[in-house]
Amino acid sequence: MGIAVGLEHSTSLDRLTRLVYSAGLDASKWSEFLSSLSNAVGYAALALHTHDYRRDRNVSLLMHNYDTPFRESYRSYYDGRNPWNKRVARAPVGQAIASPKLLASEELRSTEFYNDWIRPQDDIGTGAGITIYRDRSRFLRLSANTRFKDAETTVDALVLLLNGLAPHMRASFEVAQVLGRNRTGPHYRQAIEMAEVAVAVLDQTGRVCVHNALWDELMREGRYMRLQSAGRVKVLDADVDDAVGRFLAGTRDGRMPVPNSMPLRSEKGPTATLSISTFLSADSTRASSFVLFPDDEPAALVVVSLSRPGEPLSAATFAERHGLTGAESALLKHLLSGLSLRDFADRRGASLNTARSQMKSLLNKTGTVRQAELVALASRLHQR
Repeated sequence: MGIAVGLEHSTSLDRLTRLVYSAGLDASKWSEFLSSLSNAVGYAALALHTHDYRRDRNVSLLMHNYDTPFRESYRSYYDGRNPWNKRVARAPVGQAIASPKLLASEELRSTEFYNDWIRPQDDIGTGAGITIYRDRSRFLRLSANTRFKDAETTVDALVLLLNGLAPHMRASFEVAQVLGRNRTGPHYRQAIEMAEVAVAVLDQTGRVCVHNALWDELMREGRYMRLQSAGRVKVLDADVDDAVGRFLAGTRDGRMPVPNSMPLRSEKGPTATLSISTFLSADSTRASSFVLFPDDEPAALVVVSLSRPGEPLSAATFAERHGLTGAESALLKHLLSGLSLRDFADRRGASLNTARSQMKSLLNKTGTVRQAELVALASRLHQR
């Protein structure tokens, strides 16, 4: 990647990431995000959609660059005839995939969906997409369609951007789930108060800016964290406190760190889960390049939820939360057993470089920087 192209990608990714976090608080921002994503690659027809893959029908749909007749016909008929959806139901979560790798172009061209819905729209039969979330019956996905004639200039750019956005989209989706239908732009304070888990917004130094009553209760109990001088939060679990500190340090450097979700243990109560992600509302002054008092700006959203008594956190749950692929999950399990990266490569018949690439991806997705830190984080799970 050339310097100019790299700078352009970095600028686009930064702008899009800010919109992603704004949309977690104000759902109307998703339309702006889709428009900006299309502009970043030149042109793409985009859909943010939830699909029930057991019943093969659309649940929710937000489109950009599709004409109204095609939007309506998709909802009423073609949602059940989209051949990509069946492949998506088995695709990795959190990993961008180019459309031809999901379904061969020759196979796509043989379908009713392509001939009657794709081809009349300037032949937008290629592109890329990413699954943000999937449960036992539904998935949430961002799909980007582009013209076959533009594939060489747009598909790789889409994959690069979507992979960069992946952890932030997942975090924004989880924020939206926590805040529910109450998130309405500047009314996020009310939404946080009505959340059914403990929620707080921290500034870049760890001071609490906004919180709800459940957060107050959690602090009074003192099982997981306490307030230090100047209202800064101190997590009693040292490993988690270090992870929160690194996240906040990243925000002070002007970055939007990779979101993290980790088990939170206490000698006085059940295991909880602490999730931290970037907090960025549409009117935040952090959107500008210079602010007078950056430490006072809201920087991170922290959510603490309690596990049900006796309910352990499994390795599968850890993998799902961090969007790990099957190979990455296998590598993590291998490392937890005390074996080396070279052993893993030898046992799987892969090169050491391939194993190192998987390790780098594992570290990025879990917000850790060293193998020992990754193993320490994952080993603290209660294994089933």
